[in-house]
Amino acid sequence: MTREKNLGVETRDPVPLTVAGSDPTGGAGIELDLKVFAMHRMHGASIITCLTDQSTRGMKGFSVVEANRGMGRFHDLTSDLRIGGVKVGLLPPAWIGPLCEEPAFLEIPWRILDPVRGPSVGSQVHDSASFAQLTRRVSCFDLVTPNCPELAAMVGVSEKEVNEHPDQSMDRLRELGAKNVLLKGGHSPTAEEVVDRWRGEWGSGEVRSVRLRSGRFHGTGCALSASILVRLIRGDTPESALRGGLRYVQECIRESEQLGMGARHLGLVPAW
Repeated sequence: MTREKNLGVETRDPVPLTVAGSDPTGGAGIELDLKVFAMHRMHGASIITCLTDQSTRGMKGFSVVEANRGMGRFHDLTSDLRIGGVKVGLLPPAWIGPLCEEPAFLEIPWRILDPVRGPSVGSQVHDSASFAQLTRRVSCFDLVTPNCPELAAMVGVSEKEVNEHPDQSMDRLRELGAKNVLLKGGHSPTAEEVVDRWRGEWGSGEVRSVRLRSGRFHGTGCALSASILVRLIRGDTPESALRGGLRYVQECIRESEQLGMGARHLGLVPAW
């Protein structure tokens, strides 16, 4: 919603940008990010990195969008819109260098990496080597939001090690350049409680919550990073944005729906 300029002062509203894969079920990726932005009353922009062949039961395959075409879209958007922040989800190997080395990308005020290897069930876009390549770029982001399997792969330890020593595992990623790490607790082995933790330049903290439902959920990581991003753009403190994003996802899990035969879709709720 662009307003007229007044005496040369910038008055364009900031826009959140998502760079991620496309999910035909609408429950994750680009499709979910844009809906979460809208639930926070922010218009979002998007760049698709990968077209996935998936259902709620898992991913069967994918087609990567050429990085050159994607970066062309990035330049079009950043030269036109006032990008207030960006969240990066499924980033294929060929995209890592072009995006993370792009000066205009590094100038965006808020940058969040949700380090997705692929869906929790089915084909994976990253092998160990390319995921290590992505890990080496964590310093390009203000916040990295891995779950337990993702953090284990990034720092080269077992999932058991992450669950038993979460702070040390997050510190290992910080030693690799991460400014702030939010470890999502949904994969923890505890049956009744979920603990989400963060550590870094923004300080440290945690949110403990009752596990609302059993089973698999589609898109929780996408919704969390998208919610945190818009809260940062609108001026929340980092701690407020983290806590608010975690509360928001809890509400979406509470309202989740069984739309397919696999993972449940989040039930998106207004965030105002």
